[in-house]
Amino acid sequence: MVAHLDQGLGGAQAHDCLSRPKAVAVRNRRYRAQDRREVSNCLGVIPEALGMPYSFRDGGGIAMVYAVQNRDDLARLDSSEVTSRLAYVFDAIRLVRRRLGDTRALLGFAGSPWTLATYMIEGGSSREFATAKRLFHTDRGLFNELMEQ
Repeated sequence: MVAHLDQGLGGAQAHDCLSRPKAVAVRNRRYRAQDRREVSNCLGVIPEALGMPYSFRDGGGIAMVYAVQNRDDLARLDSSEVTSRLAYVFDAIRLVRRRLGDTRALLGFAGSPWTLATYMIEGGSSREFATAKRLFHTDRGLFNELMEQ
């Protein structure tokens, strides 16, 4: 069975939990005891590491603090310290891996560049990607610059 690591938490609680490695490990232990595999909708952590904060919507999905709509928005992003800003993610992975031991696998995934770009262009989760598609077709230069981030 698969469970979302942020399941049962409100938006702010989910964000707080996912940004604290020990909290991730504790929730993982609960799911492990139930022999479930856990995943989390944490696609917002990479944009956040670029300087684009996010929150979880109480009804599900992610909301970015702003959307990349022009070069001024793109200029707000800073990729210089991404690795250090994501240190808590690596710490959480190490803690969970250690607690799983050698008998269980830890599976991970990351959003594709397109998925991350749509969150950043749309301002959060989207079903149709209309704004992202429009930017892709009308300002390929800006879109490509975002992809390089």
